[in-house]
Amino acid sequence: MPPDSMWNSPASFLWPLLGWEFERRASYGSFWQFLGGVYGRLGDIADPAILSLVMTEIFGVVVMALFGLAWVRGRMKMIKRIKRRKGMEEMEGRQ
Repeated sequence: MPPDSMWNSPASFLWPLLGWEFERRASYGSFWQFLGGVYGRLGDIADPAILSLVMTEIFGVVVMALFGLAWVRGRMKMIKRIKRRKGMEEMEGRQ
């Protein structure tokens, strides 16, 4: 089963419409063992499944970085507007 293909499993894709329980397939142990199993084969980049995994992860990081930068930019603009408004109110108060 290729990584990242939840649509191949209707119980996962249509959760909770098909019930609240998931079937157990493999036990990975700890979180770190799971990550080692998923990302342990990254050296085999010629495998299309691994290549698609790496490309989707890179794409996700880029999208999140763009959203983060847009959010920071919006916050900076908002702070600048607030400071400008406070400065204008102080100038009106002095007159």
